Amino acid sequence: MPRYRVAICHEESVVIELSADHEDHAEELAYELADEYGTDIPPQFRPETVHREFFTQDAMEIDDA
Repeated sequence: MPRYRVAICHEESVVIELSADHEDHAEELAYELADEYGTDIPPQFRPETVHREFFTQDAMEIDDA
């Protein structure tokens, strides 16, 4: 059976809870968390997925030889 390499493109929104000095600081911290963890945010930030959308593209047969 042939094998394929397929791209999965995905957009996900996650709401988190954190402590910060002000609104801009909270957004900066959230950006840093997203940069480091993607959507796999540590549980202490109480992450909650509120939106997920995905699609596939570019299926390419893999040569096993």
